[in-house]
Amino acid sequence: MSTAEKIALEIKELASDNQAEVLDFVQFIKNREKFKDERNLKYFSLTQAMRGMEEEPDLYDSNDIRESIK
Repeated sequence: MSTAEKIALEIKELASDNQAEVLDFVQFIKNREKFKDERNLKYFSLTQAMRGMEEEPDLYDSNDIRESIK
């Protein structure tokens, strides 16, 4: 028996509100994996865009910072 079949059998024995909770958890896991892939892609994109900037001179220093007037 596959894992999916075992899960289906276990879920059938749960009350409907608990079944809904299991469904929410499954959707959470799926979304977590999706966002993990997106975070990795964003990190890669950012590191590629910033590559080589370490050697560039700073454009601003502490003298350029001023307090904003509210």
